[in-house]
Amino acid sequence: MLLYASVLLVPVKDTVWWNSTAGQVMEHRDENGANCTLTFQSDGSSVVFEWKSTSQPTVTVVNLDWQFPDNWRVPVAMQVGDVWLSNGADSAVIDAVAHGNAITFPVLQPVEPLLAQAGNIEVRAKAGTLRMPLDHVKMEALLDHVQQCRDVITR
Repeated sequence: MLLYASVLLVPVKDTVWWNSTAGQVMEHRDENGANCTLTFQSDGSSVVFEWKSTSQPTVTVVNLDWQFPDNWRVPVAMQVGDVWLSNGADSAVIDAVAHGNAITFPVLQPVEPLLAQAGNIEVRAKAGTLRMPLDHVKMEALLDHVQQCRDVITR
């Protein structure tokens, strides 16, 4: 019982590394570990890149116009600037898991260099296409803060 009580006492801690109209970088810590997120928002939709200290990054895309059954497997394609992300087998079709108006999928290649050059992100799913503009001018600062956050959580 003592172990259970100590788990409940672990505080959840969020640290905002950068917040602007271009995007937000946040560190989140809880009893399960730490992660860093880079969030872009536009017109009620969002694209969130998440890095954990021990696993490959994931992307969660929320579009209020989409509606999927929970835990539904759905193929998606994501373009960052002019580059389509790959599923690791020379295909741009990536297996995602959907929950309501959100889809989540792994990123199998370094996305930071792509974001540094990109003017937009496009995500295509069966329910439709989401196109999100990026602020290229502020991207360097966002990515610098992502790297700082990732350095902290991997120590």
